[in-house]
Amino acid sequence: MQSIQHTTFDNGLQLVTESVRDVRTVSIEWLVCGGVATNEHDGDSVLLTELMYRGAGDLSDREHTERLDHLGVRRNITCGVRLLKLHALCLGSKVQEAIGPVFDMFLCPKLPNEGLAPSQQLSFQALDSIQDNPPKLVNLAINEHHFSAPFNRSTYGTRSCLESATIERIRGVYKNSVCPKGSIISIAGDIDHDTILQSVRSQTENWSGESLSPSNTSSPTRGIHHINQDTSQVHIGMALDAPNVADQNSILERIAVSIFGGATSGRLFTEVRQKRSLCYSVHASYQPSRENATVRIHAGTTPERAAETIDVILDQLAQLQNGVTKEEFDRTITRLRAGTVMSGESTAARAGALLGDQYAKGKTRTLKERLDELSAVSLDAVNEYLNKKVSGAMTLVFLGPKALEIDKNGVLSGN
Repeated sequence: MQSIQHTTFDNGLQLVTESVRDVRTVSIEWLVCGGVATNEHDGDSVLLTELMYRGAGDLSDREHTERLDHLGVRRNITCGVRLLKLHALCLGSKVQEAIGPVFDMFLCPKLPNEGLAPSQQLSFQALDSIQDNPPKLVNLAINEHHFSAPFNRSTYGTRSCLESATIERIRGVYKNSVCPKGSIISIAGDIDHDTILQSVRSQTENWSGESLSPSNTSSPTRGIHHINQDTSQVHIGMALDAPNVADQNSILERIAVSIFGGATSGRLFTEVRQKRSLCYSVHASYQPSRENATVRIHAGTTPERAAETIDVILDQLAQLQNGVTKEEFDRTITRLRAGTVMSGESTAARAGALLGDQYAKGKTRTLKERLDELSAVSLDAVNEYLNKKVSGAMTLVFLGPKALEIDKNGVLSGN
């Protein structure tokens, strides 16, 4: 039987562990409140993420890398808007040896002077690469317009902030953001709870501090936005407000959006791509979070068909308020349950789910509880929710060679 245990240490750090039978791996997920929205310069957390790979504890860059590679540890650090996340995966037989060098990446990175310049160069390369990735450009533009500052920042930073960074500034960001208060660690897999607890306590008992909590500084600039790019394709993105993950309607939104555009059997794929051949790609997803949850819709088409593509998507979105059928509902529940079961067989997915639950809800769910939650939803509940739902102002971004004029009823014309 799977077993989940919670511990909150005196310094505010939270630990969630789950012992999973019949697996040989252990996954470690660790978040701290140090994303790009949490500091003055929106490129500093990006550089901090790069610098955390350049030696930790008593080990140099090379020694630390070789140590983790010798233990077979797969690891990476990701920089988000609100959070920095450390991910690590190893064999259960190696987890006690791996915890020390893995934890050092957050607890005592060297952040060397000589590491800043190469970290800046890598960040510039990543920033420049976005120009060759239209879907990414559209998604970043959606964030920029749909959310309030500083939560609308790019997780690639800006060139001016990256260029102006100093190692002292990055070290200051580390000191003010990588703190135990508000931090959560989840560990799932082939583990013994008590042994893991003792290891985590010994590693973090001298860690102290509380990260800063950013607040809104401006209003979002929603509406319609065009990214002018001379391409043979048009990339379309839309965002609407959705229930945050702790909201009781979150599960209803997840099911409804999955019916709408979460699979090839969904309405978007059927109506936009299959019946009308308007685009080569179209889908919708519900992106839940503790704050600023959204529904995202993406489509790729040609300039000649962009207007009609948007028109049909908006029409299908309006029709969704009339409800879904029993066949759509049953098919989606089965698919979501299957996905939940399959993700439960991955220790990385389990650790990620535990971390997400603890951060967003302040409590975790077992695999059985997740399945029971899906089973408890009725068709009537989903349709009643859709009938009453008000999403608020939409953000629509399209990248292509010409602008489009759109009103609340759909597309009027192309220019």
